Amino acid sequence: MYAQNIFTFGQARRLANLSVWEFQQLLGNRKIQRHYTEVDLLEDVKTITEP
Repeated sequence: MYAQNIFTFGQARRLANLSVWEFQQLLGNRKIQRHYTEVDLLEDVKTITEP
């Protein structure tokens, strides 16, 4: 779903129950190009800053 641009990086990695690093590795292994938008960045910042 990530490769088809249906889910953001954050949504897809949570659905897969993987860490950021694990999901990046999975994308690399499957040769799926990363789509990283401002929305993804804001989502990542929100995830990092939530208690």
